[in-house]
Amino acid sequence: MFSGTRDLPVQKIESLIAGIIDSLPTNTIVLHGGNGNVDITVHRLARKRGLVTGVFEANWHKHGPAGGPHPGGQGERGGA
Repeated sequence: MFSGTRDLPVQKIESLIAGIIDSLPTNTIVLHGGNGNVDITVHRLARKRGLVTGVFEANWHKHGPAGGPHPGGQGERGGA
């Protein structure tokens, strides 16, 4: 599961994400939040490598700010 800021410039994260994606086994399903630069980059690089991708969106309407990821696996997306 990849998740990140919507505002971080892709140039600062693309090589890091590419290294992680390249290290994943070929049968990995790559999940991302579906919104923002990190998610777009993860999706593009994973698909380029032939990995299956999926979107796991936070439920902002139901949970408000608590619907996003939280450290330690707490919350709507944490610990998935």
